[in-house]
Amino acid sequence: MNRPQALVAAQQGYANATELADYLVAKGMPFREAHHVVGEVVVFAISQQKPIEDLTVAELQKFAKVISDDVYPNLTIEACLEKRDVLGGTAVNQVKAAIAAKKA
Repeated sequence: MNRPQALVAAQQGYANATELADYLVAKGMPFREAHHVVGEVVVFAISQQKPIEDLTVAELQKFAKVISDDVYPNLTIEACLEKRDVLGGTAVNQVKAAIAAKKA
């Protein structure tokens, strides 16, 4: 597996948009509004040819003033994967368990 290439592919898919929405909701924004804001952020990121996590705080705050530096840990691919720690999820321990079950 080519890890750097896989990371680039994952970032291009804007898979962390959901994490940004969850972050905004945790900051007190209603989900419906967060969903709309994230859609605007993704369109902007695409126009800049950048993944969301490469946007500056100032760029992100154009869409929601509640965004601060604490957003970045939520936007990593690792955080996105680990947040899904349920049966069949993408967390590393879930993937390892699925592989082990398949091998058994």
